[in-house]
Amino acid sequence: MSYNISARFVFREAGVFYFVRRAPRDLVSHHTSSRIFFSLRTRSASVAAARAAVAAERLERHWRFLRALRVDLPGKHLLRSPDAIAGFSTPSMMLERPSPALLEATATYKRLKGANKGSVFERTTDRAVAYLVEVCGDAPIWAITRKEANGFRDHLLRRGLTGSSIARMVSCVRAVINLAASEAGIDAPKAFSSLNYDRHAGVSERLPIPLPALRTVQCARRELMEAS
Repeated sequence: MSYNISARFVFREAGVFYFVRRAPRDLVSHHTSSRIFFSLRTRSASVAAARAAVAAERLERHWRFLRALRVDLPGKHLLRSPDAIAGFSTPSMMLERPSPALLEATATYKRLKGANKGSVFERTTDRAVAYLVEVCGDAPIWAITRKEANGFRDHLLRRGLTGSSIARMVSCVRAVINLAASEAGIDAPKAFSSLNYDRHAGVSERLPIPLPALRTVQCARRELMEAS
């Protein structure tokens, strides 16, 4: 059974989401088929929508460039090919750029950065990524946009985290994504750069222990030592 969902260019069959879109009539000759169709490799509607949006945007960029090549530009023969500009060897690679998903990226991060850092490091990393997965699913890291990053921030705010805790979660997620992108040889997304939130929200000032209290403790300790 197959049926469409609300996201553009997405339908589901046997529980798996697919991308499908017709090539523009004026550019059909650039494709081996008039219909562009491939699996989004997920059963999550939110992840499918994110991946489809990225694929659609890249197709549009590719098609704009193909149309621009038709214009009688001076020196047009010196222009680079669309695939060379995009950094891909084939259009299909442009649509399905290799990228680890969030949970895979997390495993890589813990393996490479978690040596001798203890259980707190692992719990913090898992917790931060779990919050992000609640927002956008186990999405590939290149599919995470500013919209998902803002949703991640709002999700943390709804959970009542303080500004300092949100800062730690954002920093952790950014570190996971940056390292995974570096390992995969792709550009790290900038979605989490300069997120807007109050870093001091809910943070109470820690006051020093009053001097009389310190002196009381010191006197009690001295008396215990003398008694022993």
